[in-house]
Amino acid sequence: MNARARLAAFLLVLATAPAAATTVEVDSLGEVPAEYQGRWDSGPRACVSPAGSSRLQISARRLVFGADRFEAVDIALAEDGIFVASRYHGGAKSAWERWDRLALSEDGATLTDRHDGGRTIVRRRCRP
Repeated sequence: MNARARLAAFLLVLATAPAAATTVEVDSLGEVPAEYQGRWDSGPRACVSPAGSSRLQISARRLVFGADRFEAVDIALAEDGIFVASRYHGGAKSAWERWDRLALSEDGATLTDRHDGGRTIVRRRCRP
């Protein structure tokens, strides 16, 4: 299943889930909104280390998890954040796709990432 189909399937699951689930607006965006862009990690110490424990670099069309670079192929708005479907290509690893549901804290200092592996990771914004 390609990234766009996986994102559509996930949005359908959310839309049909019990009332506790978030309402999803399927408005496609051209790029990751500026407030999500930047360098994120597990905390201030990880931010200053050369290889933070859960480093994530977000740009307009790319998510970099450690050394793995994913190109954003679809970005959609959700009530409390965004969904990003992305594709890894290149390197010695076989190609794969993933989606991430990203939500910012009210002050924009914390990013919660729930991805298709079922894992939720909370990261802090690193200073530039």
